[in-house]
Amino acid sequence: MVIGYDAKKIVYDNDDTADYGQVMISALSEHYIHNHYMIYTPKAKENKRMASFSSRTTVHIKTPRHAIIGWKWRRGKGILHDAKRHGARIMHGLNGMLPAPLAHSHMHGVVSVPFTTFIDPAEQCGWLERRILNHDVEQACRIAQRVITATEVGKQMLVEHYGVNPDVVEVVLPACLERYHHNYTDNELKSIAHKYGLPSRFILFHGELSQQGGAQMIVETLNLLNDEDVKLVMIGKNTPFYQKSIKEFAHQHGIRHRIMHLDRVRHTDLPTILHLAEVAVLPVAGQKNVIPLVKAISSLTPVVVADHPMAREVGGEAALYATSLDEKTFAAAIDSILADGSPKRQTLIDAATRRRTQFTTQAMADAVMGIYDKVCEHHHIK
Repeated sequence: MVIGYDAKKIVYDNDDTADYGQVMISALSEHYIHNHYMIYTPKAKENKRMASFSSRTTVHIKTPRHAIIGWKWRRGKGILHDAKRHGARIMHGLNGMLPAPLAHSHMHGVVSVPFTTFIDPAEQCGWLERRILNHDVEQACRIAQRVITATEVGKQMLVEHYGVNPDVVEVVLPACLERYHHNYTDNELKSIAHKYGLPSRFILFHGELSQQGGAQMIVETLNLLNDEDVKLVMIGKNTPFYQKSIKEFAHQHGIRHRIMHLDRVRHTDLPTILHLAEVAVLPVAGQKNVIPLVKAISSLTPVVVADHPMAREVGGEAALYATSLDEKTFAAAIDSILADGSPKRQTLIDAATRRRTQFTTQAMADAVMGIYDKVCEHHHIK
């Protein structure tokens, strides 16, 4: 089978939606090697996150044959003409969009809308982005034979907001690459710890170093912990807020020596750092926690996440939940994991060991191929 993808997002970006699509293509091309995967993008662009699959012989990066405006090619007949010429039976939009002419094509349509931040008033999403994505997703949901989303909560939001037939919406849980599931040797762990000068015991925060990103709250949480030996490793782009507010707070409370900031970390090293962490923290509630939560659970790293329906759906008993941006509830949860003699840490690891089987590339590939098979067999279902 040949499958075509509107794949601009996974070529150009590296946010959570791009990650979901990148891992999906990697999973399919790893486990279903007899298909051909046509990656359509207005322009080719090097993206290191695609290295896991871009060199495979069944994955083909395709750009317009003629010098035309990229958006016109993606939204019009151009991408469909190319897909038809390549023998594609399915056109799969990886970022909530399908070209309008697909509605009158013999090609089958599938669209991924993994996250629904643009229809959730509680999420931080710009007005223009909301408007564009709402338009694209509403149109794509009308055209597609199947809509893929990452959670049951997201499925319900799509059904309620757009009136989509729930039978058409399929939940495919996110997956993460094998490097997150890998059982690292002591030498491998020591090598990465030495490379970045990591402390022997640390809590990991990976995100935006800002007030709204929860960075300040996590530093305040560190100050409240009963365990005064554990350190905090913060991975994220250096910001004026970090340099002024966070450093000033840490200095005033005598915990500056317990905080380490890493500005640049190779994405291939992140799984090992996650494995080294005593606890991973996700302080701000929202859909953006889904992918990091999956990665923490797959790494068997105890995680404390801001309470949210999607987080509970994905994390189950393999995570602890705290009130968003509340340092006291986060500190209590972290203390329960770090406390000497507490069974909480092992309980979370045992739960994660069971749960992470749902987040493998094999599980994702099987789910998506099952959807493709249903689409080809039952084109008429809408």
